[in-house]
Amino acid sequence: MITGYTAAVDPERAGPDIMAFVRLRHPADDCKPFHGLCAVLPEVPEAHRVTGEDRFVLLVAVRSMADPERAVGRIAGPGSVTTGVVYSGPLSRRAVAPGEE
Repeated sequence: MITGYTAAVDPERAGPDIMAFVRLRHPADDCKPFHGLCAVLPEVPEAHRVTGEDRFVLLVAVRSMADPERAVGRIAGPGSVTTGVVYSGPLSRRAVAPGEE
């Protein structure tokens, strides 16, 4: 059942200063090149394919306000982009307990 472990790191002490959620409406049916690009971008610690009008939601973590524009420019391609900068994270990580059987 356990597939791995993660460390909880204090982002204020160790990580990027700015985080943003980026919603992409990627028009291509073949998303593999996009998946590959996300996998090698250190600014993108999370990428999720979602339902609805957007095709992907990414978490972008960077050090300055100029960096999100560069990161999004590399991944957006021909699709439309909506970016929301994170002000705070009142619930950023939560342990998930196994369900009852």
